Amino acid sequence: MYTVSPEVTGKFHTDYLYLTSIFVLVGLLRYIQIAVVDKKSGNPTKIILKDHFTQFVVLAWLIAFILIIYVF
Repeated sequence: MYTVSPEVTGKFHTDYLYLTSIFVLVGLLRYIQIAVVDKKSGNPTKIILKDHFTQFVVLAWLIAFILIIYVF
């Protein structure tokens, strides 16, 4: 909802911020996989600091967000 609100699209002057939602969804699904399948639920901060895939998703989200704001 944040990425498609008129205030946010007006502030960043782009209608493409909704594309960053994909990374958020993938990150949430990875956390659910770690918590349910691997049964390693606990402190989300520790999981983010140890899981390389989650770190990659966060970095990819940040790069996509910056590219959408400043390039497109």
